[in-house]
Amino acid sequence: VKEAYINFLNHCYIDTEVEMKEIYNSHHIWSLFEKSFLVDMGRVATAPPDRKHADKALESYVINSLMNIITTFFNSPFSDQSQTIQ
Repeated sequence: VKEAYINFLNHCYIDTEVEMKEIYNSHHIWSLFEKSFLVDMGRVATAPPDRKHADKALESYVINSLMNIITTFFNSPFSDQSQTIQ
């Protein structure tokens, strides 16, 4: 489900609004970073080293999809110009 949502988010927000600057001041996107993306990255980073019980789907989501959307988001020339995080 998260994978589909990230693909939707990437298309609707990042691909279409990255040129319009609004996304960088949007409370919604920063809330996603704080309440979802960072939480999932933390879960992967603090997972036990036992590979037999690893959540491979979550790892794949964080390593591939999440990193892709974060890279796309912050590679925009407008990301440096955002005024405030609301």
